[in-house]
Amino acid sequence: ATSAHAGSGPELARLRAEIADHETKFRLLKNQDITIRKLEASLSSLRDDMHSQVDTAVAAAQKDAEESAAARVADALGRERAARAKEEGARTELRAERAARAALESDVAGSNTDGQEEETTRAAERGVLL
Repeated sequence: ATSAHAGSGPELARLRAEIADHETKFRLLKNQDITIRKLEASLSSLRDDMHSQVDTAVAAAQKDAEESAAARVADALGRERAARAKEEGARTELRAERAARAALESDVAGSNTDGQEEETTRAAERGVLL
């Protein structure tokens, strides 16, 4: 019986050492698992932050683009209004010029008619005098 205990002494020590080694590895694995979970949570948080930053940047860029487009549209509408006002001014000026020309032509035509009547009267007077 002593030899059975004597042989189991080194065996027992080896088994205890093996158990201690397994417990150390288990603690290490448990610590690694905790670290992995913390890293995964951190990664998830970073992804959420990144998505939030991207969404914010996209919204800001979209707002800037919309404001820029609105400014360009307003500028184009202003130029269009100015061009229409200039066109209307030119049309008004053209109408005034046409009216003045028509009045002048009427005066000239009236002068020619008066001149012809005067010439006819003079010719008649000369005929009477002769």
